[in-house]
Parts: sequence; structure tokens; C-alpha cells
Amino acid sequence: MRSARTRLILLSLTSVLLASACELARDADRGGAGRPGSEPSDITVWGCEHAIRGVGPLNPAWRAEATVVGDFGFPDDFSGMRRHEDADVEVKLPVVIEGDTAVTVRVPPHERERVALILSDVPRLGPGNSYRIEDGYHAVRFEPCINKGWTWWTAGLALADRRETLLDVMSGREQRPTRVTLGPWEVYTLDRG
Repeated sequence: MRSARTRLILLSLTSVLLASACELARDADRGGAGRPGSEPSDITVWGCEHAIRGVGPLNPAWRAEATVVGDFGFPDDFSGMRRHEDADVEVKLPVVIEGDTAVTVRVPPHERERVALILSDVPRLGPGNSYRIEDGYHAVRFEPCINKGWTWWTAGLALADRRETLLDVMSGREQRPTRVTLGPWEVYTLDRG
């Protein structure tokens, strides 16, 4: 039988381990963002339940006006905006997958101080109710709806500036990511006056 002291020590160690595991899980849920210089401990999964519903068929020419990697693309070229003069730049970045192969989008480590991926669950905690880089994600796996033909999501970027941005895109079929360049963006500041 264990002594009361031994049980107390084991209980304390268990509490410390559980608290550490909870902290790691919270970091994994955010893709490791929010901790400068940290590597993502996990990839945020953004599946069919977050896809835009009720849209018609995919325009067969969508690839002509998109940045495309295989069956994945960032359609259109949106301008950036600042909700406040001191805010990070926000860029809408729609995502489309034709077919049913998941795709991971990752911000390269050297870009993480100035770029983050934004999804609808990211809070607006910056000046003027804006998105902040430190609240965004470093890596997101988009998992399309099965047997739908194509899936579309709204997403975005939080940027420190309007310069070109590099993202790594990797389809479930590829062994290595493809690096894509987006931007630079025209940026305007919302006039709230």
C-alpha cells in the first residue's frame, strides 16, 4: 500500500502533466500561432462543415483567374485593407478544391512574423476590430466535402505589410509542398470618420 505522502506526490505529478497536456492542446488548436518563433505542433483541420453552401456549379474557367496547385486554388486577386491605421493588413483569400483530396496550406517559418492564415474562428482583437497576425494560424488542412465535385471556403491572411507573401501548398498526393507567391496587394484603410 502506498503512503499518503506517495499518493500526494503522484497526484501532484498527474496534475502537472495534465496541465502541460492541456497547454499543448491549446497551442495545437491554434497551429502554434501566438508564440513567436515556435513551430506548429499541429495543423488546424478545416473541413466540409465550414465550406460555403448553396453555391452553383464551379466555373470551368476558374483556374484561369486563380493561383493554382493541382486541384487547389486561391481564386481572384483581392485588395488588402486596414480597419485602422495601426492595424495589420487583412486580405480575403477564398480557397477552392476541385475533387476530394485534402490540401494543407502552411506559412513558411521565415514568414510567420509577418503572415498568418485567418479562418472564421479567429477573433478580431486588433485596433479597429481587426485581425492580428499573432491570433491567426500557421498551417491549415482544408478537407473537402466527399462526392461533391468541388468545395469552397472563405479564408484570409493577416499581414504586417503589403509585400508579396509566400505560402507552401501540399496536396494529399504530393511528397513535397509547392511554394506559391501571392500579392503584393493594394491596401486601403477604412475611413470610420
